[in-house]
Amino acid sequence: MNVLKDENSKKYQVIGLGLSFVYLVVVSLYIGNSRYNLLELEPNALGDFIAGILGPVGILWLILGFWQQGDELRSSVRALELQSEELRNSVEQQKALVEITRKQAEAEISALHEEREARQRAGSPKLVLSCSGGTAISPARYSASMELRNIGADCSDVQILDILEGGFPSFLKTIPTIPYGDCVKFDIRYGETDHLGFELRIKFRKINSEIGEDRFWLSRPKPTAIGFQIESMDELQA
Repeated sequence: MNVLKDENSKKYQVIGLGLSFVYLVVVSLYIGNSRYNLLELEPNALGDFIAGILGPVGILWLILGFWQQGDELRSSVRALELQSEELRNSVEQQKALVEITRKQAEAEISALHEEREARQRAGSPKLVLSCSGGTAISPARYSASMELRNIGADCSDVQILDILEGGFPSFLKTIPTIPYGDCVKFDIRYGETDHLGFELRIKFRKINSEIGEDRFWLSRPKPTAIGFQIESMDELQA
């Protein structure tokens, strides 16, 4: 911006000096060819003559100064426009940077949550309950053979409870530990009108000492059916 001001100033100085020089040369030629002797003029007339000669020069420099100020003002406006454009670009870049930072933070938080969930899943057992069949132990009395297999992390302090009508639990079996890949077998005995549908709840301790629980729904389609149909309570409630 200062460079533009200096260039404009030099340009108008050159124009002003050039025009002033040409004007003064013309005036000098006029005076030289004049039949009047300036030295014979009265002081007031001589002053009027000099003022008349220098008046156009003053007007010329006044006009040049006005033009120069106009150019400088336009240059200042242009510079302000460029600064405003740079400021807008900077604001847009800052917004884009903030958005990128926000997305990175969200991605990091999501990655931490996934890592935590993966660690929890890695430290949790996965129990699979199945019924391998059943037998009649007396008239209208049956026994179902159950298998509980662990295909996840090791677990300990396993308690198997059946939740009968009224919500009262009864212990069926307590198991010290079920390592990965192990299968535990137990029996459930019932009569024709018993256990048509009930919840089997399995509590356990994870390797990180947290207490976990799996729930299954066992049902028989009719009183004379032997064995149970098994469904996960989590899947039923999903």
